[in-house]
Amino acid sequence: MTNTGRSFKDFIQTYHPRNVSINNDNKGKLKASQQLAFSGRLVDDTHKIESVLERDLIALDLDFIHSSIKTKDDLFKLLKEPLGGLNWYLYPTISNGLGNKLKYRLIIPTPRLRPGTYQTLAKGLNYYLLDRGILSDVDPSNWKVNQLFGMPVKNQFSEEPLIKANTKNKDLDKETTEKLIQELTKFISKHERATKWDASPTASTKQAINKGASQGAILLNQIVTGIPQGQRNNTMYSFMLYWLKCGMDATALHDFASNINALYFEPPLDNKELENILASALKGHIKIIGGVYNGKK
Repeated sequence: MTNTGRSFKDFIQTYHPRNVSINNDNKGKLKASQQLAFSGRLVDDTHKIESVLERDLIALDLDFIHSSIKTKDDLFKLLKEPLGGLNWYLYPTISNGLGNKLKYRLIIPTPRLRPGTYQTLAKGLNYYLLDRGILSDVDPSNWKVNQLFGMPVKNQFSEEPLIKANTKNKDLDKETTEKLIQELTKFISKHERATKWDASPTASTKQAINKGASQGAILLNQIVTGIPQGQRNNTMYSFMLYWLKCGMDATALHDFASNINALYFEPPLDNKELENILASALKGHIKIIGGVYNGKK
């Protein structure tokens, strides 16, 4: 990665977005070639989880904007109410407009945040927007400490101005951030279950061994009973991680989860979302068992 030595505010003012024409066939190729960024401090400029020292900017992909929000201006106005006191930027992601779906990226400058603080703030903001009805679901990758974010791109659906800014306020300082985190933690508690199958990897693995399939049965029961739309991604992640811990093969799990998704998730997660969640669960599982994939030492 190349260090610009500039703040996001300075950098974005002189940034020249690419122009692309996107469709479902070339979407993957265009996404793979887009310019990505990270704002903060890294060891050796590598964005591995263990290399992240600090982050100084929240970048949230708003891929699940509520279907009742039809335009960029409507989204901007709705964000101004809960986030009006903060400085932030809003611009479309590369696939915005495909299938008539709004997909935007929200950028919020912050003071330097340690990884754990960053995760709490990013997660809390996601759940806050979900609670306000601006989002219909959340993407856990938004609070990965090493997550890169895409720079602005113009496609055939883009409107001018491409980047809208709410910057008449002061950037978040350390004191205000601490107060904000205290407010946001209640939204995390509200939307995440008290029982976290992936919260403590070592404990979870032991529970899976000691209790056999009981956790899997509980998860299946919750899914069959009905999962609120805003909890689909997290539930599917927990579901996949559990069965990986039990030794299920990734290919078999993909087929199993696809059937569960089609039958019981309303609306179902699309195939790309399902693949992304499986990839995240595989990474989480590999981390838990120290690089041994099948869960057997």
